[in-house]
Amino acid sequence: MIKLTSGDSIFDIKHLENLLKANGIECIIKNEHLVGGLGEIPFIECLPELWLIDDKKLKYSKEIISNAHKLHKKNVEWCCKKCNEINEYQFAICWKCEEENHE
Repeated sequence: MIKLTSGDSIFDIKHLENLLKANGIECIIKNEHLVGGLGEIPFIECLPELWLIDDKKLKYSKEIISNAHKLHKKNVEWCCKKCNEINEYQFAICWKCEEENHE
């Protein structure tokens, strides 16, 4: 097993786990429930960590994580090509007409 990343937020780590699993990559989260120990346990020991099960998928896993970080940093609105509605960056489909974002 290889540690892929860790983070301050379990939500961010869960999102990455979901992306990897959606692409057929098995992974686990360590320290998922240690946030309750903050104050009793050093904070660095409580950070959620994402671990890869199959070392052979390391390169592909890192690409997925890198792309997720790029999209998160982009934070730009997009215009639907079907109905011209402006959508916030986090939506993959148009809220008005349900057309997929092809950008």
